[in-house]
Amino acid sequence: MAHLSMWMGAGVLAAGVSAALIVGADVASADTGADSSTSGTGASSSDKGDRPGPKRSTRRASDSSGQNKTAAKQARDGQVVAQQNITAPAAAEPEAAAPEPLSSTVVGGSVVSKASAPRVMSATLQSAAVPAAAAPTVTLQLPPLPDFVQSVVFDFIGVVVTIASGAPAVPPGSNVTVKSSTLELAQGHTVPADWYYPDTDEPPQRMILLQHGFLGVGAMYSWTAAYLAQSTNSVVVVPTLSSNRYVQGGFWLGDDQVYRATANLFLGDRDALTASALAAGYAKKYGAGVPLPDQFVLVGHSLGGGVVSGAAGYYAEAVAASGAENQLAGVILLDAAPPGNVLPDALDKLDGLGIYVPVLELGAPKAAISKVDVALNQHRPGSFNGVVLANGMHLDAMQGGTWLIQWAAHVMYGGPSTPQNLSAAQTLIAGWANDMFAGGIDPATGQCQGTGCVGIYGGLGQTLEIATPDGPASGAVIGAAASSTEFQPLPATSLIAARAPVPSGLLLRV
Repeated sequence: MAHLSMWMGAGVLAAGVSAALIVGADVASADTGADSSTSGTGASSSDKGDRPGPKRSTRRASDSSGQNKTAAKQARDGQVVAQQNITAPAAAEPEAAAPEPLSSTVVGGSVVSKASAPRVMSATLQSAAVPAAAAPTVTLQLPPLPDFVQSVVFDFIGVVVTIASGAPAVPPGSNVTVKSSTLELAQGHTVPADWYYPDTDEPPQRMILLQHGFLGVGAMYSWTAAYLAQSTNSVVVVPTLSSNRYVQGGFWLGDDQVYRATANLFLGDRDALTASALAAGYAKKYGAGVPLPDQFVLVGHSLGGGVVSGAAGYYAEAVAASGAENQLAGVILLDAAPPGNVLPDALDKLDGLGIYVPVLELGAPKAAISKVDVALNQHRPGSFNGVVLANGMHLDAMQGGTWLIQWAAHVMYGGPSTPQNLSAAQTLIAGWANDMFAGGIDPATGQCQGTGCVGIYGGLGQTLEIATPDGPASGAVIGAAASSTEFQPLPATSLIAARAPVPSGLLLRV
């Protein structure tokens, strides 16, 4: 009956979350450092040491050392304690204590049957008096209930978002083909992956990995990916990772295992990437035997910015250790929210390469200075480190999916982006990526300055005007930073809470 209640409760909670997602019933902060997740704890049995034990025996052995007397007393009290070098005369056997009835308790979601009086066994008992053995312990492992429920809810959200997003599709008039397959990130961890191929006469010589944010899927970025493929002449791959922080094994979007696995995709022979591309029609598109491009750029949105930051660090670390040739042309962070010290650590490792790898941020205004801005300005002071769009929104760079998922996402995260900022985001990202691939960004200034540059740059604090097909947009170059914020994914149960007034800037970062 308890199992039935647990499953019914999970189903009701999951249904509530899906409804909240569709109507935008909740907006919560995830940049404040608060983590409201809970872990289930079961009741623990209290110590029964004050309960009366079996009746004392009238037969006692005389022993000048007192050791036999102690062993007999412990046996009568239901305790079996092994002691070395204890020998008792055969005639002085204490009465065996009758075993006490079994009781059960729940500890951390586990049901444990045990004797109510603890029995401790160690070493070898060298006494002729051996009380009855304790009944075997039987443990039934169950996941802690709160984590289990939240895991079910997160998986259900993933299914709802995937269905609402639909299949990946390119915008009208795009000269890009999209195909889907699977990608083995690590042994036992295979994820969906969408591949975008520019329609060119020659195979592209560039590659981009675009990583979605928290609660997102690859199809939600299909138009962004198609634009990058066409405007930079790159093969673009977009993996879809789990946003379930309670998933078994911990292999989710914010996990260090994922950072390492993503870095490994670009090391060695790249067998996993090649197999995924071939399954998505790469050979049919460009010809049999054509290898994937060597040079690559990593692009990540929000918590996906943590994935590409961590991956860049592990990649740089491996290249520096092996002496292999670096193929990482740069990293672009899209209003990123990397956990902890992931970005500062990655910048340290990139510095260890001995060559300059650009890392730039396209941000949106926040209530507090972004921790990304802090890390970039501390590691590369005085350099161009990116742009914050005026009146920008967290989802400026996320374009794709169906109108339903786009509408719902924008409602949940503060409202729709302006057409100008949507266009400006694509223009900035593609321009920076092209200059990274061309190796034209100056390590001393972080800017590309020359006739071959296509990106938009400026001095610290400068306001930039960005021309777009939808009208002019503007943005400020990232300047000095003084504080930081911490990303903490919310527990699934908080996603169905009633909407409360949300101060400006305290919005969930996906």
